[in-house]
Amino acid sequence: LLLAGFWQRVIISIKNSKFAQVPTALFVEESAAEYLKINAALAPDENVLWSRHGGDDLITVFAVQRALLAWLQQLYVNTQLTFTHQSVALVEGLFPVAASQRDEPLYIYVDRFKLHILAFRQGKLVYYNQFLIKQFADYVKYIMVVMKGLGMDAEKTRVILWGYIGKNSPHYQE
Repeated sequence: LLLAGFWQRVIISIKNSKFAQVPTALFVEESAAEYLKINAALAPDENVLWSRHGGDDLITVFAVQRALLAWLQQLYVNTQLTFTHQSVALVEGLFPVAASQRDEPLYIYVDRFKLHILAFRQGKLVYYNQFLIKQFADYVKYIMVVMKGLGMDAEKTRVILWGYIGKNSPHYQE
């Protein structure tokens, strides 16, 4: 279906840990690689791309393998390609949810071997990061560290949890 040829626009979301978020006011396109180098090592076979968030004054800079980029551009020659990062979808998807909340919960998305934590204040993103999970204790450790750093009360702050987790999942029992 993706090769049908009638698509006018295709959005490709890159899922990796090589990203950095930069306030729009501080973003200089020519410095995109420098922003990324703060958080991740850029491999010689990677390009640096960036994506503007629709709901906030935020730009996500991310790496993508040059071969993947070239392959997709060859595959969709007559299509407008837009590259974005997984974090952009998470943040943009939560903006309307966060704006409708009376309190300021901590949002936690459980991915395969990764934990994404987001926090908003007054409708603005104040925190987003992803953590590699090696053992179950890592979940609690990262959540507590983030809550402490944001000045959230671990016993009173509401947590909204979703993702690869169910009541029969070992994660749920922890």
